[in-house]
Amino acid sequence: EVEVKGLVPNSTAARIGVKAGDRLLSYNGEQLYCVDQFIDRVANGDDRSKELVYRRGDTTVSIQVPPGRVGVNIVNVRAGAPDRR
Repeated sequence: EVEVKGLVPNSTAARIGVKAGDRLLSYNGEQLYCVDQFIDRVANGDDRSKELVYRRGDTTVSIQVPPGRVGVNIVNVRAGAPDRR
């Protein structure tokens, strides 16, 4: 899984409500396994909005994000590892 460690101020992620500690689960319908995969999908996307699914605690959130940089600092974490908040 991919965990958000921080946000770029005034970024897309900050505007849509993503927070440090959130786990990014999928982007554009594709399950996320690692940081490099997420970066590649964002960098090589087209000009349409994409669905970003993330988990905060026991809640899963699905939101549309505009094309381009999301503005998150992320790290790989073991799937199923407890959230470190």
